Amino acid sequence: MLRLQVDLLRRHSFPVYWNGDNRRVLRGHWFARKGSLDWFPLREDVAEQLEFAYRGRVWHRRTFQPSGLFAARVDMQGSSPGLHALFTGEDDTWDAWLNIPSSGFSGVVNFGGTGLKLRRGYAPSHSPKPTQDELRQQKEEEMDDYCSQVPVRHLVFMVHGIGQRLQKANLVDDVGTFRLVTQNLADLHLTSYQRGTQRVLFIPCQWRKDLKLSGESAVEKCTLPGVRGLRITLSATVHDVLYYMSPIYCQDIIDSVSNQLNRLYMKFLKRNPGYDGKVSLYGHSLGSVLSYDILCHQETLSSPFPMEWMYKDQTHEISPECNSSLNSLEKDLVTNNMDMDMVASQVEGTNGTLSIINSEKDDSTVLEEVVKESGDNPIETQSENNELSTSNSSQIDEEINENDESTVIKSLKEEIDHLNTRIKELESQIAEVGSPLGVFLALRNVRLGIGKGKDYWEDENVIEEMPCCRQMFNVFHPHDPVAYRVEPLVCKEYIDKRPVIIPYHRGGKRLHVAYQEFVEGVASRSQVVVDQMREAKVKALTISETSEESEEIERSYGSIMLERLTGSQDGRVDHVLQNKTFEHQYISAVGAHTKYWRDCDTALFILKHLYRDIPNEPKQPSENTSNQEHDDWEGLFDDEQLPLTFGSEKFLKQLSVKVKKFTNQ
Repeated sequence: MLRLQVDLLRRHSFPVYWNGDNRRVLRGHWFARKGSLDWFPLREDVAEQLEFAYRGRVWHRRTFQPSGLFAARVDMQGSSPGLHALFTGEDDTWDAWLNIPSSGFSGVVNFGGTGLKLRRGYAPSHSPKPTQDELRQQKEEEMDDYCSQVPVRHLVFMVHGIGQRLQKANLVDDVGTFRLVTQNLADLHLTSYQRGTQRVLFIPCQWRKDLKLSGESAVEKCTLPGVRGLRITLSATVHDVLYYMSPIYCQDIIDSVSNQLNRLYMKFLKRNPGYDGKVSLYGHSLGSVLSYDILCHQETLSSPFPMEWMYKDQTHEISPECNSSLNSLEKDLVTNNMDMDMVASQVEGTNGTLSIINSEKDDSTVLEEVVKESGDNPIETQSENNELSTSNSSQIDEEINENDESTVIKSLKEEIDHLNTRIKELESQIAEVGSPLGVFLALRNVRLGIGKGKDYWEDENVIEEMPCCRQMFNVFHPHDPVAYRVEPLVCKEYIDKRPVIIPYHRGGKRLHVAYQEFVEGVASRSQVVVDQMREAKVKALTISETSEESEEIERSYGSIMLERLTGSQDGRVDHVLQNKTFEHQYISAVGAHTKYWRDCDTALFILKHLYRDIPNEPKQPSENTSNQEHDDWEGLFDDEQLPLTFGSEKFLKQLSVKVKKFTNQ
């Protein structure tokens, strides 16, 4: 499903986008089953012997066995002593069992015992009451079919926060849990058309796993021996925040995140050439601050292809002549705009450099890189490919020595055109979960803006910055002690405005939340009535009234910045989850910061926004092509009250179609 790659020669699979243990892969030809357990594939040497016996119709050579069974016996060679299979049946019908000696059969299947039922090939069960294993297998097969048929149209990088150095912390497992939750919610809340239009791929970004900071050893030396376990926990969690706030290690952390994002994005593009879908960043805790800082140091969502990155950290050095050729070629690319734009292609500033590019090699090179990363020896490739790469490199060296820059530029252009074709601009959005970003920005005296809000904030020393993304969300649990709001740092009018409540995944709002909103709504409406009466009294006492023309209220600088940050005039950044009805706030605060990975409300909120541009059903051709405002249900009605009669027959007909479609849902 694009997350694992299989080495058929070594019969194992390994993760593509993260480091993990290799898993054994078997060729599913013959299967064994005992009792109600699931069917397990047999070891390949045993399966081959059973296949040879099957093709020879061994059941026609039945004899009486010592057990009294009239069957054909096939002894398994090279396996446990006494291991054999018994075939029974007549004509073309047969049944087979695998008899295991008392010494056990742990090497052939994953469980011991005797008298295993055999089956050739795997077939789904048609039982009216399938077992849990059969249901799980059916679900996995459906997911495999779905992944093979529906393309990835949205890529989400999951950036973790603190605590990944703890022994039990594992971002891969957390992302796997989040992926499973979203899959279950997608079946319930998305239409078949939406699920069939795009597939979302969640990829973990493990920036802390291989990062070694020079200050860690010094901290260990000066750590007191008392309450050792607590100090180790603090060192693996809170110290990451201190390291990032340090001017010495801040750059190292940003580089680790950006380099990891580059590596993951490169791997994805190698397996999905020409990808033109969307890209999002999902940041948890400190990861949201890191993602925000990286996006704040990008000038645009698209920028030219950074040629120098392609030859950075390579095993061979490039001569000055080739460097000058690359520089001239890069200028050509910038001038001619060779359609090589992409999201987040280069981030420059004090917080590091993020270069997300697209570069591909031949399949053999990619296979070598993946196997090396998995910890195994590289698979031997065809010698022709090696000779070809050697000759190409030697040819380039000769051309460089001859100062033939035109040939070098031409070859590089051909390589770029071949490896990076039609890379379109990618949309980027950021979702912050349980984010301490608000307190980080407040301590930096930072406001979200474009540098023109000093009068608005009434502060000469305020610093303004704007992340380079299409849309930004700040999702948090109300009792999360690490989470902070962001909207008050964008628009000061939102200081007293409550964050948007995220709907309950089973529908509606929880009882106490709905009751609280009702009480606050009544209070606000009462205040409006009082204000209106006071205004009417003032107007009545006025001796002469001049005609007042309605003037449009001028929008504040903060509201304009909020629109720019959310992509909508009424858009919001802060979104709060609903706590449980009978839940003590201090008790829920203990696990509130780590529950986002498995929280259904959070997953559904993210899922809805990932599919927000895809309609529930494909658009039907409109009968009245000249009137586009009637395409949607909302466009059928004016703001005024709907009259009792309709004058347009076409309007009536279109309305009836909408009503039938609505009632059939």
